[in-house]
Amino acid sequence: ALLATNLCLLLCRLVAIARAEEWDAHAVPQAAPWLPETLMFLGRAVVFLAFDAAMRSGARNQAEERLGRCQQSAVSALLDLQCDAVVELDEKLCLKAHVPKFANMLMHSGGRSLGGDAL
Repeated sequence: ALLATNLCLLLCRLVAIARAEEWDAHAVPQAAPWLPETLMFLGRAVVFLAFDAAMRSGARNQAEERLGRCQQSAVSALLDLQCDAVVELDEKLCLKAHVPKFANMLMHSGGRSLGGDAL
């Protein structure tokens, strides 16, 4: 963020210098050859910084998602050791998936899945 801020300040200063110089129709100022190259460099730097930030954000999101799945798996394994049956419910309090241990506790026949049934 600091680099982007400094690049923006440099760009503003270059534009101010270019506007402050008096452009003579017959003479080309000494600063003219480097100004387009500098502006192109700054443009590329801004694009690179935006791309870098997007890539870092995507990588961070993937790492957090993997960590969340790992933590959920660990909690499920601990619950499975301590409980007779572990079920996951959705926002409507319906079973997310069929759990054979839970079906056996309810003495439910194996012909139909309990996944999606309301608790």
